[in-house]
Amino acid sequence: MEIRRISVNPVHPLIHQSEVVAAGPYVFTSAALADDGRDGIPPEARTHSAYPYFGYEIKAQARYVFRKLSRALEAAGTSLAGVVKGHVFLAELADLTPFDEVWREVFARPITKTTVGARDLPVRGARVSVDLIAVAPEAGLAIKGANAGPSPPFTSKVEAIRAGDLVFTAGQLAHDGRTGVPPEARRDARNPAAGSDLARQAGYALGNLRRAIEAAGREGAGIAKGQVYLADAAVGAEFSAIWEAAFDTPPALSVAAAGLLVPGCLMEIDLTGFIPRPRLAAGPVGGGRGPARLFGVGDLLFASGRMAVDATGAVPPEAALHPAFPVYGSAIKLQTRYLLDRLAEDLAAAGSGLDRVVKATAFFADLRHFPGFDEVWRERFPEPPALTAVAVLGLCAPGALVAVDAVATVR
Repeated sequence: MEIRRISVNPVHPLIHQSEVVAAGPYVFTSAALADDGRDGIPPEARTHSAYPYFGYEIKAQARYVFRKLSRALEAAGTSLAGVVKGHVFLAELADLTPFDEVWREVFARPITKTTVGARDLPVRGARVSVDLIAVAPEAGLAIKGANAGPSPPFTSKVEAIRAGDLVFTAGQLAHDGRTGVPPEARRDARNPAAGSDLARQAGYALGNLRRAIEAAGREGAGIAKGQVYLADAAVGAEFSAIWEAAFDTPPALSVAAAGLLVPGCLMEIDLTGFIPRPRLAAGPVGGGRGPARLFGVGDLLFASGRMAVDATGAVPPEAALHPAFPVYGSAIKLQTRYLLDRLAEDLAAAGSGLDRVVKATAFFADLRHFPGFDEVWRERFPEPPALTAVAVLGLCAPGALVAVDAVATVR
């Protein structure tokens, strides 16, 4: 599968990334924020300081972001009209409604979208981060959107879109669009064996997502990857067990804690599915228990989120500072090297490598760790992938400073 790395907007001197990476028919963008790469948020993406109550700054920033993304996609041979999936991180969840008003202006045809709240974004004053997945028009992929049922009136998305062999879903929360979390997604005190609130909500969301994927594709569609945002990182181990029990062959999985849009919801799940067909190789790559470290669909490889932890879930000595010498060395550099080494080993076993990574997302416990991470990132990626970097509300392993998930191609 051919890879093309493209940048068209002013290159940000502090972030080592390709603005857009095209991998066969799919186009992945880095996160776009409303900054100019020189001075931060420019005047056209702000409300006037003398008139702070005239207009929404989130709208000004969102329009600036979409202008950047439009230029980048056009340089890759596609456009905003070719977008099938969006990931949105908001600095303030209260900005959702005005942001969605701009989203509807940009995407007259609803697409899949996952929106969560971030702890912090990489540019001071930034209110939103957006990255997109689009398709190249010349690829001629079949595009079909579908919902599992009636959409809530306040949403501006479709639940699933098929684009060729892949199906991208919107983030799914365990709510009914009318009353919030419904009874069937809550723990039944009269029947505790039916599962915890977490298990019931996961079952409710996964059921809706499977129906949406089948509506967009066909019955029997598979799942390659799950991206899950938890309200509380402390339940990460419990969720992983739920995930494993939900699948005969657990797909790849990435988990972090983030702000959720509906009170009472414990998680948001989005999935990447696929449509089985003759001669399409699809399935987990490598052995081991739990979620697939890599899940392949044709020439694409979806990696589970990686942290610098061992099989017990602890940060191993080789990824940690020596306790007797805590100021000698860099914990974030050690952790970044460790997790990238493990990712490189898995990719090599699958006939790929770090040079074939086309998109990565880095979830930070604290963005003050970004400079050390970036130094290692530059070492390992002379030609960088598209990148999204965001601070989340928590990571699901004590002591972990960063988690990275990735999409790669085989050689």
